[in-house]
Amino acid sequence: MNSQIVEPENRSPAELFALLQLQKDTDGEGYEQTLALLEEEAFKPGNLKAFLRVLADQPPEIRAHFYREICLRRRNSTGALRSLEKHLKWCFNRDRKEARASLTGIGEPKALPALFRIVSLTGDSVVAREIIAQIKTYSVEHQRSAVLYGLRSKDESLQAFSLHMARRMRDLALIDPILKYYLQLNEGEGGKLRVASQRVLLETLTKEEIPRVKKWLRDGDAKVRLLGVRAAQRLADPGFTPDLVSLVLVDPKSRVPASMALLAFGEMGLIKFEPGAEEVGRVICRAKREPLLEIIDDLIRSENATLREIGLKFLQLLPEERSLEKKVLKIAETDRVVSVRIAALDLLMLYGSSRVLPIVMDVLSDPTEPVRKSPMARHAQELLQRLVGPEDMDRVEEVVRQRKEEREEAINRFVGDFESWREQL
Repeated sequence: MNSQIVEPENRSPAELFALLQLQKDTDGEGYEQTLALLEEEAFKPGNLKAFLRVLADQPPEIRAHFYREICLRRRNSTGALRSLEKHLKWCFNRDRKEARASLTGIGEPKALPALFRIVSLTGDSVVAREIIAQIKTYSVEHQRSAVLYGLRSKDESLQAFSLHMARRMRDLALIDPILKYYLQLNEGEGGKLRVASQRVLLETLTKEEIPRVKKWLRDGDAKVRLLGVRAAQRLADPGFTPDLVSLVLVDPKSRVPASMALLAFGEMGLIKFEPGAEEVGRVICRAKREPLLEIIDDLIRSENATLREIGLKFLQLLPEERSLEKKVLKIAETDRVVSVRIAALDLLMLYGSSRVLPIVMDVLSDPTEPVRKSPMARHAQELLQRLVGPEDMDRVEEVVRQRKEEREEAINRFVGDFESWREQL
C-alpha cells in the first residue's frame, strides 16, 4: 500500500510544529524552512487566533520566537495584540513559570512598544504585572524610547501607561518631552493625562533641577509657571522665594498657588515673615511702596483666605507701614479662617496695638467646643502670656473665666427658650 507524502507547505500548524521539533537538532535548513512556513501561517489574515491556540502547547523558546515576531510586525494592530493578550492570560493561568520564560525569551528592545500596548489593553493584573517585570529588565534607554513612542500615539490608554512607566523610571531625560506633551493637552480634554504627566514631571525633579524650575517660574506660558510653582513647593528650597513673591504680586493666574507655596515654606521654617527677613523681604522691601500697598490692600480684602493671609504676612515685613491697620483690625476681630485671624493678630502685635488684648480675651472666653479646641485658642493663650505680666495674670484670667460663664449661661438660656415648645407636646 503506497503512503502519500504530505509536503510541509500542505500541513496544518500543529503538524508543522511537530515537524519543527523533529528538525530542531538535525536539519538546520529544514528547520528554518518550517519556521518560515509557520510565520506565514500565523500572519495570514484571520489566522492569528487559531494559530495562538496551537502555539500555547509549544515550548517556551518557540513561543518566544512568535511573540517577538507578533510584537515586531503587528505592534500597531490592536486586534493582533488583543489576541496575544488573551493568549498570554490563558498561558499564565495554566503555567505561570513557563509563560514567564516565554516572555523572557523575547529579548528584543524593538518589541517594547507592543508590550506597552498589551499592558494598556489588558484588564488582567497578572498579565500586566508579568509584562511590566519584563519591561523593567530592558535598559533605561530602550524603556525611554518605548515611553516616547506611546506618548506619540493617538491611544489614550497607551499614553496613560507610558506615563505610568515614566513615573516609575524617574528619568531626567524625559522631562523635556513630557513637558512638551503636557503643554499640548487641551484644558477641557485629557484631564487624567494632564494630572498623570504633571505627576511624572514633579516626581522626577531633583534638587539638581532647581535652575530648570526657576526658568519655569519666569516662563511666558502660564501653564509652565503654574507647574513651576508646584515644583518649587515640592522641592522646598528657599531660593525660589523671590520668584514666588513676584508671582503673587504680578501674576493673577499663579497668585493663589504661589501664595500657598510661600505659606508652606513658612510652616516648614524655610522662610520667615518678619521685619528684616531676607528671602521674602528681598522683593517686598524693594518694591515701590504705593503700588505695593495697593496690591496688598487687594489681597487682604480678597474672598480667598490664602490671599488674605499672604497679604497680612507681607505687611509683617513692613511694621512701620500702618495705613491698613483698621482693615487688619477688622480681620483680626471677624475673619472666620483661623490662620488669617492669627496672621492679623501677629501683625497687630508688631504694631503694638492696644486692641490685641481684648480680642485675645474674647477668644479665650468663648465657651463653644470648636473654638476652645482650635489653634486660634492656643495662639490666643500664647499671646496672652506675652501681653500680660505675672502680676496681672490672675486678674485677667478671672475676667476671662467670668465672661466664659456668662456666655455659656446665655447660650444655655437661648437653647432652653428655643426648645420650650417641645414641653407642650
